[in-house]
Amino acid sequence: MSEINYMYLLSSRRNEALFPRAEPVCFGRALLQLTESVWCRILREEDREICLAGLCVDSLGEFSREQIPETLLRSGRGGFSSVVEAEARLAGRYILIFTQGAEAYILHDATGAMQVFYHTGEELCAASWEALVAKALSLPVSEEDCSYHAGSDYTQAMPYDRCCYQNVRCLLPGHSLCLNSGKVNRYWLPPAPTENTEAVLEATARQIDAITRAYAREVKLLCPITGGWDSRTNLSFLLKNGLSPETYTLYHPGFTDQSADIAIPRQICSRFGLVHREIPDLPEDESAFQAAAEILGPYVSRRAICLARTIGSVYGSEYAILTGDNMDQIGKYRFGRRLPTFAATAGFLTCKLHSPVPGIRRHVAQQLREYSRTGCRKAAFDLFALESRCGRWASQATTIYDVMGAQALNLFNCRMVLNAWMSLSKKERSRKMIHRYYLRRNAPELLEYPFNAPGWQDRMKKSAFLYWIATYGKFFLAKWRWLRKK
Repeated sequence: MSEINYMYLLSSRRNEALFPRAEPVCFGRALLQLTESVWCRILREEDREICLAGLCVDSLGEFSREQIPETLLRSGRGGFSSVVEAEARLAGRYILIFTQGAEAYILHDATGAMQVFYHTGEELCAASWEALVAKALSLPVSEEDCSYHAGSDYTQAMPYDRCCYQNVRCLLPGHSLCLNSGKVNRYWLPPAPTENTEAVLEATARQIDAITRAYAREVKLLCPITGGWDSRTNLSFLLKNGLSPETYTLYHPGFTDQSADIAIPRQICSRFGLVHREIPDLPEDESAFQAAAEILGPYVSRRAICLARTIGSVYGSEYAILTGDNMDQIGKYRFGRRLPTFAATAGFLTCKLHSPVPGIRRHVAQQLREYSRTGCRKAAFDLFALESRCGRWASQATTIYDVMGAQALNLFNCRMVLNAWMSLSKKERSRKMIHRYYLRRNAPELLEYPFNAPGWQDRMKKSAFLYWIATYGKFFLAKWRWLRKK
């Protein structure tokens, strides 16, 4: 347990069995308990306190990692809202706790890659995984919430902020939690559209350059590569910044040497002289699953554990795998594609959670009402992708990587960068405008190689009407099969 990255427990109860380190925070009212590998700094000034834990870098390249807590503490002179404003430029995987007088708040990185699960009852408790909160407070399982997985599997995200344990919730991206009152507040409001597309793209590219260099100073970067767009965009930033990363491709069952995800990476890595491995999937292992379940609880995907173990067994935690989820979900406007905003209904977005179990739609509707209440309804597709796909689906996979001896980072996990992307044309984003710009800027040679050939499903998604119909059709087919099994 002590070697696991990004694992923590915030509680008034000491848990030495799981966490060897404990730092008093909130002026001693709570303990932030950490595994040995988690970087943490706590600074105090008068009635203010900043605690920063995890990997955090400045996307503008002006402050070193060690200078960031001091910079945030100075911002805290203007109150919590000033800290939130200053935090927008930061990238990485981290949690931030700010205390001023009797009030204390917690938030996390742009997509919650270092997650915050919290207790909704009177006793203060928050952690990097829901089972840690449940174990610390001996909380029972929520049968209703667990049933949502019955129509799919544990790789899928839970709806909204729901969790598998009673009185445990997930803090979604763009929200902060007041540790005194338990009140959750949205601080991330979507931007107004911009017509200055090229300036936005170039500004974000320079920020991602700075993030890339800062990450490389802290950890060895490992670039998975396939025949797709996202991994190649990751690689382009590494090459642009003078790095020659190790690369790998998972050689899944059913792949052949002629498969696009095998053949194209071989060609690219040969061209750039990169070290490249092809790694076959390890078989599922019951003992590995049980070891992971001791920490994560039983409500996790065996397949996800198997894939994480495959990579962790080869590279270990000294490497950081670069993921592409933010570019995939926000950069491509993946959920909205070319649909009008009014198509972001509770019914449509429920289909995107891939479970036909009754009750899920109710939570999605609650999520949409929160968008309306905070004036964000027009950005529903982006926010749902940010919260449910990046903040829940991708982040749970990232946590599994941590537990299985690997770690993962995202070059685009910065609120300022993601906010800038959201200001760009939705239609052009769905046409991979952001990918194309970065690739031309960073390493235009990468555009000479083919991308995965689109299948009939990809061609269907180019039509807004067919994409809308197919989404419902797939969902109701899954529901029919699920009802037959029952």
